[in-house]
Amino acid sequence: MVTDINENITHYKFSECATENPPIIKGTIENFLKEKLENSFSFGYWNLRQNGIFKLSGWVFDFRSYLKHYVFKSSWGIEEGYFLNKTNLRKSVRGRIIYIKEIQ
Repeated sequence: MVTDINENITHYKFSECATENPPIIKGTIENFLKEKLENSFSFGYWNLRQNGIFKLSGWVFDFRSYLKHYVFKSSWGIEEGYFLNKTNLRKSVRGRIIYIKEIQ
């Protein structure tokens, strides 16, 4: 099922240079988030991981209602971020994961 992310996700302008209408992001929300969060070189990865938002063409798409907030200890130290679930977190983070805790 293909859903228009623009209808289901809160979005707003964050820049004066933003396009008049928000860009249309096609596909299901879960597939879009998996694609972005499993590849650390994809556009918007760090904003999604750290803040749960995706910025595009002067618009912000807020995915925090679909993502879970985790604190985790990896071989790099203690970090936090937004992910779909623990499996998605393990696929996204390079190195050994020692501990994962969901923040409510």
